[in-house]
Amino acid sequence: MKTKERLSKIKKEWHENNDNPFKGKKHSPETIEKMRESQLEVWSDENYKERQLKKIFEGRDIRPTSIEKEIMNLVEKYNLPFKYVGDGYTFIASKCPDFINFENKLIIELFGDYWHKPEEEPERIAHFAKYGYRTLVIWEHELKDLPEGEIVSKIKGFIDS
Repeated sequence: MKTKERLSKIKKEWHENNDNPFKGKKHSPETIEKMRESQLEVWSDENYKERQLKKIFEGRDIRPTSIEKEIMNLVEKYNLPFKYVGDGYTFIASKCPDFINFENKLIIELFGDYWHKPEEEPERIAHFAKYGYRTLVIWEHELKDLPEGEIVSKIKGFIDS
């Protein structure tokens, strides 16, 4: 039995055998507001937020997407100085970049055409710039439409600029 299945079974059995003391009770609006304010305060701490996000990412078994795999192959094939960190390996003020070069403070972000909007690109670039990182955004359609050499040239140009 896989670990997740085993833990799910244990959790289910525990809930069947243990009554939740809050079952059937409702919090007052004042209590709900106090809890909300408390959580806002806790989550405003960047260190706490980063630790929690790291735990969330670890528990999700995140794997590279198809476009991340394409860039991983190019990084390896052309010996480009980037490390895949999109699995939650590192965060920069609660944001997880896809690829990073720690030494030169460079980031490559991959934007899937379905998941991202063009207006998100400058926001993401500005976010990482606040922490001294330069960011190159590569769109999914670029990976599909442009020859491999153009993508590699774009990355090398970014590194050299």
